[in-house]
Amino acid sequence: MHGQKDAVVTRPGPATGGRGRTDPASCPLPIHGGETLSHPTPEHHTPQYFNHGSGPGPNPGPVYVVRKSILLSYILWFFLGIFGIHKFYLRAPFMGIFYLILHGLGWLLAPIFVGYFFFALLGLLMFIDLFTMPFRVGLINAAEISRANNRRRF
Repeated sequence: MHGQKDAVVTRPGPATGGRGRTDPASCPLPIHGGETLSHPTPEHHTPQYFNHGSGPGPNPGPVYVVRKSILLSYILWFFLGIFGIHKFYLRAPFMGIFYLILHGLGWLLAPIFVGYFFFALLGLLMFIDLFTMPFRVGLINAAEISRANNRRRF
């Protein structure tokens, strides 16, 4: 390394028109080994952050939102609906607990024939869920996307 000269590369920026070039006088970034770059510096070597002038810090990356599935909600409704598991999945925990209570009271009071009233109410609510589930899934997904977009604002 004694006697070798270091090449200097400029960073992409306003002085170079957004292109990195081999220019020893501009912005020193030594490349060890003495070679000179005859090609522009790839942009992935210099991260650029756009803040849009609305606050300190870099612009955050993309936000990924996990969406609720209509198919999964119907599967949960079909197999575990009497326990209200689909309601827990659709972020309605109090309704899920209500379904559990109706199911428990139905079995507890079935020997004296009062429990069938609770089963009928549970069946009616599950029938209503059959038609309202796509609307509920759409509302949850829209709220998640809106929440993610609001977090990205500065």
